[in-house]
Amino acid sequence: MLSDFSETVVLDLEFHDHQHPGNRCVPVCLCAKELRSGKEYRIWLDGTTPIENPLPPDALYIAYSASAEWACFLVLGWKLPRYVVDLFFEFRCLTNGIRKELGDSLIDALTYYGAPACTAAYKQDMRERILAGPPYSDQEREAIQDYCYGDVEQTIRLFEVMRPHLRLPSAIERGRFSCAAARIEDYGIPVDLPLLRGLQACWHDFREHLIEKVEREHGYGVYLKLSHGFSFNYKQFELLLAQEGLQDVWERTDSLRPLLEDDYLKQMAETYPRFQPFRDLRKTLASLPSLDPPVGEDGRNRTSLMPFRAKTSRCQSRTREFIMGFPAWLRSLMLAEPGHALINIDLSSAEFGIVAALSRDPAMMADYRAPDPYIAFGTRMKYLPLDATRKTHPVERDRLKRACLGILYGMGPETLAGYLSVNRAEADRLIAMHRRAYPRYWEFVAANLETAAFERRLWTVLDWRLNDAHIQKRNSLVNFPAQATGAEILRLACCLATEEGLEVVAPLHDALLVHASVVKVDQAIAHVRSCWSRASAALLGGFELRCETDRDKVTYEFPRRYQDGRQTEFFDAALDFLKKRGWVDRLAPLLSEATRAGQSRDRPIRACGHRSHEYNQPTEGGVGLHHPPPVDVLRPQP
Repeated sequence: MLSDFSETVVLDLEFHDHQHPGNRCVPVCLCAKELRSGKEYRIWLDGTTPIENPLPPDALYIAYSASAEWACFLVLGWKLPRYVVDLFFEFRCLTNGIRKELGDSLIDALTYYGAPACTAAYKQDMRERILAGPPYSDQEREAIQDYCYGDVEQTIRLFEVMRPHLRLPSAIERGRFSCAAARIEDYGIPVDLPLLRGLQACWHDFREHLIEKVEREHGYGVYLKLSHGFSFNYKQFELLLAQEGLQDVWERTDSLRPLLEDDYLKQMAETYPRFQPFRDLRKTLASLPSLDPPVGEDGRNRTSLMPFRAKTSRCQSRTREFIMGFPAWLRSLMLAEPGHALINIDLSSAEFGIVAALSRDPAMMADYRAPDPYIAFGTRMKYLPLDATRKTHPVERDRLKRACLGILYGMGPETLAGYLSVNRAEADRLIAMHRRAYPRYWEFVAANLETAAFERRLWTVLDWRLNDAHIQKRNSLVNFPAQATGAEILRLACCLATEEGLEVVAPLHDALLVHASVVKVDQAIAHVRSCWSRASAALLGGFELRCETDRDKVTYEFPRRYQDGRQTEFFDAALDFLKKRGWVDRLAPLLSEATRAGQSRDRPIRACGHRSHEYNQPTEGGVGLHHPPPVDVLRPQP
């Protein structure tokens, strides 16, 4: 495959951020080497003199965490490359699921393969000097370029040891997302900066106010006031569980304390709504001890998407830095610029549709294509009357939805019974109904579990791998196809949307957040819908997933702020708290100034010229996860 490319360039760039997290990067220097000719590049970038891109336009580019390089390209006004292999993505893929003591840095990857690497201390010292910013002495400039070129040499070394293990077509498709991620991070999420500053100024006091408010209104009695603030008390929580009759239901840690991880709290709050405010409060307190997201001087929240960090290959942005990942009520800090709107379009019943397509279960695919897949499942199995709708049977529909999702997550009857607040017999009945309705899906699950046991790995159509699958938890194996394929669909949708000029400011699980001019909202909605349809069809054998496109539901035009639909009382409490503290009056001039300054910015579309590719699709008769596409899936244009 390398012979299909006339040139292969390994590169690295150094940059700083004006010592202001959230600003766009400031490129410092570029070093690169073309592998076939041996040509070297060492270019100092002073940030003031425009420079043409000296690198070949149609080469295959190799880097480690390449989106950082492309962020510099965007600042310099350079066109992004068409073909990329990001060795960080590939290292994550090759070691995903394997227990290793090392991390995922360039030095860690070299060490993992037994290749020589520079010391972590040297790398840390050089990065600190670069990030401190100019002025750089002549000696420092030379040292920085030597350090940068040293990273190029280390990346070449890593590529050589990893090369026998790479499937280049899949690697190039993963590398494609590094360009999309760079664009998304470059745009950043527009934030109501004056309101953020007001909350930051009294965040500690507001956290305590929130605890008092929740305890006063819901009477949990689990946060005890001390001289220095509030403290969570496990004994009081045990009493609360006893009062609610949940002492024997609530799961425990190895030390026999009640389990309080957020995923479990979310599950229990859905089952027992009494605990929803407690979960919301605890998530806010745990995830945001301080409120300090990286927001640039232009009011945009910029942070790394952290792609391929999860076992399923999903992004795992740092919760404290990524506003779209904040507790739901704080996402209302997001606010479109004047004359613009935020558009949040997510897939409908994505997991259900994905496993229907992967398993090629005809009944499941038919139910997904119905107006409501969960109502369709209920009527198929005579659990609901034929004329049932979401409005006529909301309780039953919710139970069926949660049952379907619980089964996709790998829940057994006992766990499902607790999740649905039903007895074991009803849980058994729902699982039996699902088995009768969707036999091909259950064959698909069995085939995947068998593959995990004997092949010791699972993989997606684009060859994202779960290694050491034979020692993974059963639930992880059952859920892997839906989540990993969903992640690939999301990434492909991001690539399509950003390559075609949409200002995608954030992806989150199965949703794209887009910033668009108010006069182009309908066009943007149609465009995002097309991206979701094409991405899902490309990876699901022509099967298209639906998305919500109702303009009123997905659009937040300035001055209407983004609203997640959950925990709105927390945001209202924050505004009321600021008002009582006099912050609203103090913010008023800033708000009007922000309105005047936040004028429409028509940013140039930086297209990278990446063509939309066709993918090999699963065969109609297969029930297991399919092998990666053959090597001729991707070919460079002549």
